[in-house]
Amino acid sequence: VLVREVDGGKVPRLDLPGHAGPVRSVAARPGGWWAASAGVDGTVRLWDLRAGKEAAVFLQHAGPVAAVGFLANGRQTVSA
Repeated sequence: VLVREVDGGKVPRLDLPGHAGPVRSVAARPGGWWAASAGVDGTVRLWDLRAGKEAAVFLQHAGPVAAVGFLANGRQTVSA
C-alpha cells in the first residue's frame, strides 16, 4: 500500500508492506490517520498512518478479499 500527497507528489509518502500478493481495495477512515486494505492473500490490514506501520491483521476470510470500507462512525470496518 502506498500513501501519496494529493498535490501530485510522485514519491510515496509511505510504503506500507504487508500483503502477500496484490491489494484489491483500500479505504481511509473518516477523519484520517487510519486506513484499511484488502488483499488476495485473504487478509484485511489496519494501518496507522501517523506511525507508518501496520496496526492489526484480520484473518477471518477464507479466500481473497475484494473490498474493504469503514462504517460512518469510523470505528468498524466491513469487508467482502
